[in-house]
Amino acid sequence: MREAIDQLDSDVLQEMATQLIDGDTEQAKITLATDSDLPEQLIDELVESISKEAQEMLGTTENSDGLAADI
Repeated sequence: MREAIDQLDSDVLQEMATQLIDGDTEQAKITLATDSDLPEQLIDELVESISKEAQEMLGTTENSDGLAADI
């Protein structure tokens, strides 16, 4: 999974990060599907995994407003 992330463009990663911080996992999946040739199952796994890690780091969605603007 890490190899798939490493191959993504930094702009795509930034866009996905902002979407995930905003809690929009579906849009993050669409972004990844549009900008990569990854299979749908891997996209789902990546987005869910990254989303879970982001939520753990943020703690709550109340912290996300300022963080999204910083990315």
